[in-house]
Amino acid sequence: MNQKIEKTIREISEKIRSWDMVEAVSTADSSDVDKLHPYFFISLDVYVKGQFSGRKDVPWQESGLPGEDVRKNLHPSLYAFETSLTYKKDRFLVDNVPVRIEYKDTAWIDSLTAADPKSLRELCRNGTYTFYRLISGEVFFSKSLWIEDKKDQLRRSPEEMWESLQAHYRSASDHAVSDLASSVLSEDMYFFQISLSGFLKNITRLLFAINRRFEPSGRYAGKLVFGLPSIPEHFKGRYDALLRFTEELNPARKAEVAELLAKSVYGMVR
Repeated sequence: MNQKIEKTIREISEKIRSWDMVEAVSTADSSDVDKLHPYFFISLDVYVKGQFSGRKDVPWQESGLPGEDVRKNLHPSLYAFETSLTYKKDRFLVDNVPVRIEYKDTAWIDSLTAADPKSLRELCRNGTYTFYRLISGEVFFSKSLWIEDKKDQLRRSPEEMWESLQAHYRSASDHAVSDLASSVLSEDMYFFQISLSGFLKNITRLLFAINRRFEPSGRYAGKLVFGLPSIPEHFKGRYDALLRFTEELNPARKAEVAELLAKSVYGMVR
């Protein structure tokens, strides 16, 4: 990590750690790429003992988090501050460096890692990126052993969780394959593109689940999927074909490739 970037993160973390409700501060994947990369920004997860438990409908003033006047002063060079009205997120610039902060209630994380029917439904619906950020993030401040205990718990995720994720993503991928075929017959290119996007997302998630890996963000999943320990034969060529736009790879041909790709991945489900 660039020394200037690390210094900025530490300066912001020092301010945040003074808040009573803060449990830990860690970075996410976008903080580790080169500063000149289009995907670069400082991304911080602030784990707090708040009162919102992941819910979007809790107003900022009832969340237990400091007010906007406090959050606007996390760094002496901070400007262009913006905040979300729905999610507990802030973004701003520090010396022309984009910074994004997401506040996460520890109670919500605890409920997600419970591996009960409710948490499994939420993971199937929203994916495992929250876990990826938690387990791979570099911790810059921790008040207790909570975050390390969570990382350890995620490393020992039960087979029931992986099996549930695989079943869900296989079903979603199969549904998308069917939609691709019907959109080709209907010559409906709008629905074709939506179905193709859904297929790529779910077949990628399925492969990460098969490999017992949490999925990275969409910015990196399409590349990191090729580095998984187990991928089917011809996977890269077929996957790349679905992303290309050529005369030979018309919608009908892409629908065929998606079906072949899906069948090869389904054979790995365990």
